Amino acid sequence: MIKGEINRTRRSPAALVIALVVLVLGLMPAPADGQTETGFLTAVNALTESVDVYIDGQMASIRLEPSRTGREFSVPVGPHTVEFYPTGSTARDANLLGSTEADVVSASGTSVIVWGDPDSTSGVGVDSFPDPGLPSEGDSCLVLRHLAAAGSTRLLIDGEPDGDHVSQGFSTRAIPVAPGLHDLGLDGVDTTPAQVNLTPGSCAAIHAVGDQDVIVNLLVQSVAARGDERVPPPSSRPAQIEVINGLRGLSVDFVLSDETLTLEPLSASTTTAANDLDGRFVDPDGVELGDTAVDMSPGSDLTVVLHGDTTGAPTVTSFDNSSPNLDENTACIEVRVLSATGGDVGVAIENGPALAGLRAGDTTGTLGIDPGPTAITAGPSGEEITHTRDLEGGTCLYLYLVDTTSGPQLVSGAELADGLASETDAEVAGRQETLPVTGWGDSALPLILFALGVMVFGLGLVNRTGERSEIERPSDA
Repeated sequence: MIKGEINRTRRSPAALVIALVVLVLGLMPAPADGQTETGFLTAVNALTESVDVYIDGQMASIRLEPSRTGREFSVPVGPHTVEFYPTGSTARDANLLGSTEADVVSASGTSVIVWGDPDSTSGVGVDSFPDPGLPSEGDSCLVLRHLAAAGSTRLLIDGEPDGDHVSQGFSTRAIPVAPGLHDLGLDGVDTTPAQVNLTPGSCAAIHAVGDQDVIVNLLVQSVAARGDERVPPPSSRPAQIEVINGLRGLSVDFVLSDETLTLEPLSASTTTAANDLDGRFVDPDGVELGDTAVDMSPGSDLTVVLHGDTTGAPTVTSFDNSSPNLDENTACIEVRVLSATGGDVGVAIENGPALAGLRAGDTTGTLGIDPGPTAITAGPSGEEITHTRDLEGGTCLYLYLVDTTSGPQLVSGAELADGLASETDAEVAGRQETLPVTGWGDSALPLILFALGVMVFGLGLVNRTGERSEIERPSDA
């Protein structure tokens, strides 16, 4: 049975030049490693209320209905934190239903099941199980995952017990079954009626949940059986970065590898690349204002923002734009705070949650919302503003709370670029600029070559002076 899963020689000038070149090359970005191996994770809701699913702190699915399995998520191989919250909650709330560390292995799936009753004395449990491998050719398979408040039991298939005896919290090994329609039950335990229709090569997981004092429910989950095959990465789409300068009154350069973006105050630009790189913001005087590691793996989608912290000093924050799984009846919204004045910020969503105590660089996290016109209220106490946005089903909207000369505004990244690029009449970190300034990033290579040339000339001159001294030195008598 399988239990749920709940590291003194003179050097020539030429040699010195070679060493310097090697040093410079060693400081250049290295080529990216191979693509990260991926596995699959499926969320199963065996509660009686809908839930939101978070994977590693990021919302992955909104409104996973009761007795339903969620969409399959492609994730890097290794451990992942999976959390379940009541629908409409946020990861900042204290009403976490349950969480677990789920280990996802290459090419096979892992299922994470939330079960129990929040109002009962035993509360809510979360378990993870590896999904079964490929059945024998022409066969199908079943596994029983025993999560009910009942004693040890076996799976009944068409009235006959089969597979391992398992206790609560354990799973059977894969049970070979002929394809077709089968009636299901538990040996010695009253259950609600359940059936499964298996096609050749398919598998299903049967989750026993509930209390033996009532009637145990059997929740059937179709499982994609993959065996030991290798799986492709979840996306071959190039990585995308949205870069935002959220500082009023200062034009800056964002330097990413050999590419330099000159950003107006309160503006945004978009670029793509193909390596894991370090990005840095540089002011017109060549002073670095902040840097960040940029994940450029295929499919990644980031927003990198230079903004003021609570004291107004420049800081860099990165936001992940990975959208959760949404159907056409659900939209989502995330408010990201770049406002550095007025103290704590509150955000309230019409017919949704309200959050308080946000500071510069904080985010509400992704919030599931009904589609349609929705009022969003945000700002420091006494300076709140309200904007209404028409949210489209199946899409996610990212908004930024920024300081402008007319007060706080709630805008999208595109609106930053289109409508607020002229915001230049305010000091930031003791500097003020009214015109865009081209950075020194494009001239870095010529400067390096010039410096190397000066060093070569200087070393050659030193060497020739040394040779002359050896010739002129009198020999010992």
